[in-house]
Amino acid sequence: MIKVSGCCDGCGKEADCTNINEFARVHAFDKGELIEFDICKDCIHEIRDMSGSVIDVVRELKRRHGR
Repeated sequence: MIKVSGCCDGCGKEADCTNINEFARVHAFDKGELIEFDICKDCIHEIRDMSGSVIDVVRELKRRHGR
């Protein structure tokens, strides 16, 4: 089973038992530290057209969604 924090770290979409399969957990290293992000399928489609590091892409995604 995929563990998620309860919402998408990009747009804030809530995760529950009916849509858990629409989320992915992304792992990245930032300055030697493991960072985990939970991303919904809508945000995955949005980030596929972005360039940069995983950290930069998630920051941009949060900015776009006002988070």
